[in-house]
Amino acid sequence: IAETIGECVRMKLPVLPPDVNESLGDFALDSIKEKGKASGLISLLHRAGEKEVWAYHNTLIHDNPASPIICSTGFDITQHIKLEKALKESEERYRQIVELSPMAICIYQDDKVVFANQAALDLLKYERPEELLHKPMMDIIYPEDREMVRQRIRKALQQNRMAPLKEERFLGNDGNVALAEVTAIPFSYSKK
Repeated sequence: IAETIGECVRMKLPVLPPDVNESLGDFALDSIKEKGKASGLISLLHRAGEKEVWAYHNTLIHDNPASPIICSTGFDITQHIKLEKALKESEERYRQIVELSPMAICIYQDDKVVFANQAALDLLKYERPEELLHKPMMDIIYPEDREMVRQRIRKALQQNRMAPLKEERFLGNDGNVALAEVTAIPFSYSKK
């Protein structure tokens, strides 16, 4: 859509909230004249009274001082923003469930512990997550169980399925042995 800046930008747009409407014309005009383009997000008021968020991009096509012409594109990203917010809320709930679970949960990646919830720290007698994170996974497995654990992990990864429950022994930070019933589930963590 090509419109002259004077006709399109300076007119009072009825869909803009009043606080935005007053300052938009001069801001958009100055930005387009100075840089040759203007992009960003804008909050619009839908006729039904609902706010929408639009991404826009305006490009100066013809730089005639008397009648400059710009090409304007825009699209409604309101639903995208709502979905993004819902995803963040869902991730936060999931994080809280995992962190507050009474079941010990450890995630290892590249043979190192990359996550441990409070129950895992308690089981293994660590005070703070930093003491356990980045530690080689096999360092916390009882030496006589290490080969069995490697085989279980390898099989779970090859079959891309959960390993059945099995008792395993762990070496606690205090030197004592902790016994736990364990399963392993392959999944993506931090894009790996």
